[in-house]
Amino acid sequence: MKPGLTAVVIALCLVGCAADPRPEPVASQSSELSFDSYFGKRVDVFGIPVHATVKAPESKVLHAAGVLAQYLDNDADGSPDDPYLVETLVARDGRIFMAAETDKQRLLEQFAHRARWLESVAWDSQRQVVLCMRKLVLGALTMETEILTNPAPQAVMAAMITGIRENGIDILPWTRTLRSWQTRAMLLARIDAEGGPWPDVCDAALSSTLESWLSPYLSGMTRLKDLGTKVFSNALRNLLGWRQQRQIDELAPTHITVPSGSRLPVDYSEPIPVLAVRVQEMFGTTKTPTIAGGRMPVILHLLSPAGRPAQITRDLAGFWKNSYPEVKKELKGRYPKHAWPDDPLSAPPTARAKPRKSN
Repeated sequence: MKPGLTAVVIALCLVGCAADPRPEPVASQSSELSFDSYFGKRVDVFGIPVHATVKAPESKVLHAAGVLAQYLDNDADGSPDDPYLVETLVARDGRIFMAAETDKQRLLEQFAHRARWLESVAWDSQRQVVLCMRKLVLGALTMETEILTNPAPQAVMAAMITGIRENGIDILPWTRTLRSWQTRAMLLARIDAEGGPWPDVCDAALSSTLESWLSPYLSGMTRLKDLGTKVFSNALRNLLGWRQQRQIDELAPTHITVPSGSRLPVDYSEPIPVLAVRVQEMFGTTKTPTIAGGRMPVILHLLSPAGRPAQITRDLAGFWKNSYPEVKKELKGRYPKHAWPDDPLSAPPTARAKPRKSN
């Protein structure tokens, strides 16, 4: 509060009162008010006290009492217009307080016994940082604010966790690679792959267990940007046991090598992983690629030379036998520079427009 600031407080409070309808200033006798030395004047209006500071001019105190009297007795007949309203206010110990001009130093001197320092360690969502502050407060007023130089490490860590949880797991420094790792681990847990049990690493599970898997990596950090991708990646991957960290790449590989020799990425965004590959690159085999140690055939998106799916299947042998003739008939005329053999199982797989001729 700045010097010279006038605080006008008119509030009905649940504290004791006397009954006197005449607006006449008297000395405050209320022993339960610890601020009697400050609010030293009082005027009673129909039993409702109007308290004022010792320095408040009597004219202003009487004016405030007169306003209250006019409000309660608008016809000026000496009796309240609404007796029930006055009875209710009196029954509930209603009071009105007026405050005059003051400054911070005077307030602190008058109410030194009520002033106290409070420490605050809290997450600032806008700045994505833990704010560590020390405040001198007097009731609801903040008198001074300064930086807390030595906050408790556990409090800072807890504030970081709270901020991450409130803003959602997406606020963490995810990369496409880490999201892929997450979906692969989730798949292995869902199908109960060998090497289990595999931990639940879905967003909801990660959010609910932040204290156990992320807190150890937040030591000394106050800003989200302090948690780099490398540290975050280590925290995530260490959710798996050391054996599982090796098995995940074997059971749920990021890429699969197809008969043409191409190493193609596997898409784990669907419940059953998808491998997109050109038809010509699968010549010579009837085996649908699998993951999870052979337990789960992937969904093949067999592509035209333009990269559009010509067929979607998990049964490559059935495709060659039943669907390939129609696909060949439809696409051969459109893409004559690509191989469309009558017998795809005896043709060499190729990723080229024209297969090389053997010597």
